[in-house]
Amino acid sequence: AFLAGLAVLPPPVPLDEYAEAHGMALAAIESFVADLWPLLERTKHGIMFRDEPTETLVRERYASKIELLRRVASNLLLRQDRSVYAARALPGLL
Repeated sequence: AFLAGLAVLPPPVPLDEYAEAHGMALAAIESFVADLWPLLERTKHGIMFRDEPTETLVRERYASKIELLRRVASNLLLRQDRSVYAARALPGLL
């Protein structure tokens, strides 16, 4: 689910927003991002893919996982009234 959402959401994806979108603790997301450090880049604004080949691979493998994307969309929908990122990202995801 982590990679499916990351493949379709506009970068950079704020870590706290992404944790909420997955219903996970921020520490768990930070740990996962640290484990994927060679593939992901963490900036002060959020996370994004480090290079185009990685992004393409993840999009091809995970961006079509409808069940996972529905879960992310549902969680973003619940947050859009208090999150600028959720309100901005949700239309593109739907």
